[in-house]
Amino acid sequence: MFAVRVGLQKFNIEHKFEIASIITLYANWIREGKLKVSSDWNKERQIKFTVQDPCQLVRKTFGDPMAEDLRFVTKAVVGEENFIDMTPNRSNNYCCGGGGGFLQNGMPEARRAFGKLKADQILATGAPYCSRCSLNPDCRKPPPPPQQ
Repeated sequence: MFAVRVGLQKFNIEHKFEIASIITLYANWIREGKLKVSSDWNKERQIKFTVQDPCQLVRKTFGDPMAEDLRFVTKAVVGEENFIDMTPNRSNNYCCGGGGGFLQNGMPEARRAFGKLKADQILATGAPYCSRCSLNPDCRKPPPPPQQ
């Protein structure tokens, strides 16, 4: 989305479409009652979640309104009481080191070093689940052996 928006601006390309994120669409649909979600599944479990504010969506494209939509959707699904925000957050959140093609650039050690600050930030929340799933502590565990 960021690349499309910047390309349209840079080359002064006229367009007749709106650039929107699925996060904003989900938030609007939930608010309008078109998308029914419930956090009831997590009332007893009380599993905690946090979110990563994607640099390309929040910092570089849509700003804090996108971050608010992301929180609204997450809280609607997991329960407000089960959401733990990172510090700092929204437009001031740390970069994860995985966007903008860095995840596939062939330099995994550099990416991991760059992402350590983000990983530490996620772990500091105590939430076992984050929207930035590749840094999720549970994702680092080896998969169980295949069933035979």
